[in-house]
Amino acid sequence: MPIRKVAEVVDLNSAHNMRGGTEQVLLVDNEPDIVNITQRMLLKLGYSVTSCTSSTDALAAFMQSPQAYDVVITDQTMPKLTGAEMARQMLDMRPELPVILCTGFSQAVTPDTARELGIGEYLYKPILQSSLAESLRRVLDRPQPGKA
Repeated sequence: MPIRKVAEVVDLNSAHNMRGGTEQVLLVDNEPDIVNITQRMLLKLGYSVTSCTSSTDALAAFMQSPQAYDVVITDQTMPKLTGAEMARQMLDMRPELPVILCTGFSQAVTPDTARELGIGEYLYKPILQSSLAESLRRVLDRPQPGKA
């Protein structure tokens, strides 16, 4: 029990040093517990979050309003449509869209193949709030082609 309290104190203190934002995040993971935890991390960092537990539902929402989202964070391994497949379809519509792909383990998509698909960041699970915050700022603050 004391170890857990120490971890919470360290996490809370490090949260003060993390740079967040106010952008709109589309969060996609088929595991509701992971969505809840990640959403809480994002909200603590100041982001607005739309979350989906279905990649096909997330893709449909994106296709309906592609400019509504500033960044997509998605799990790789999901039923029906993988995160990489979903991201590819989103990037076909909006090539400048920042995408972060998360995975516990995947032989299908490596960091190199993710980059080739246009995915900006590749995170391994479990995701720490500090890693998530850093990755988000990297993809969101990256200069966009054609913008000054």
